[in-house]
Amino acid sequence: MHTELFGTDGVRGRPGAPPLDERTLVRLGTAIARTLGGDDPPIRVCIGRDTRESGPWIATHLVRGLIGAGAEVTDAGVLSTPAVAHVTREGGFHAGIVISASHNPFQDNGVKVFTRSGEKADDAVEARLAAFMVDDAGSMPPSLATRPGETAGLVDGYLIHTRRLFDGVTVPADFRLIIDCANGATSRIAPQLCRDVGLDLIVMHDRPDGRNINFECGSTHPEGVARAAVEQGCRLGAA
Repeated sequence: MHTELFGTDGVRGRPGAPPLDERTLVRLGTAIARTLGGDDPPIRVCIGRDTRESGPWIATHLVRGLIGAGAEVTDAGVLSTPAVAHVTREGGFHAGIVISASHNPFQDNGVKVFTRSGEKADDAVEARLAAFMVDDAGSMPPSLATRPGETAGLVDGYLIHTRRLFDGVTVPADFRLIIDCANGATSRIAPQLCRDVGLDLIVMHDRPDGRNINFECGSTHPEGVARAAVEQGCRLGAA
């Protein structure tokens, strides 16, 4: 089941169909709670997602399994993958979960698991999760568990951490940057960070609506930001 469930970047698929069907998601949440907690229960899990419209639905079923297995869940809402990794490590969580399919279209989604170190689960951890799901295939937690409300402010520590990387860096006054946020999870934090460090900034595609993530924009369509960088007289464009 390890090779069937986990691919090169976590679990990927179409929401509602295996491996992102309700039953598999609940069992995955249960497996995370039961195998990554160590010897100091209850396990604390931070969960974040990108802007795809299916993210809350996936989170609901993962949380059902997590809470049903005794985990304490903090919902970070829309938060980028590096930010969730940072929050997991610095916040003392036992595990982190990111609901995202990266550069894929909005119809796809996925689940990435992070250990308490903030690193993505390796093959050995994924094998443990998959093995637990096989052994525990017959059980399903009660459906009464509900997804907690989103916790505000978790991104603040990540922004402070990232801004420190620019300590001692002098940004030229004429350095104009254009960024394409792909209508994804960085649509708020990337512009904020760039402006905080003093960049003359132009922002593209930072209005996510649940379905426009990566649509003719972002790193899979760099021609848009490349053209705009020339037209706007930017020193650099990024997607």
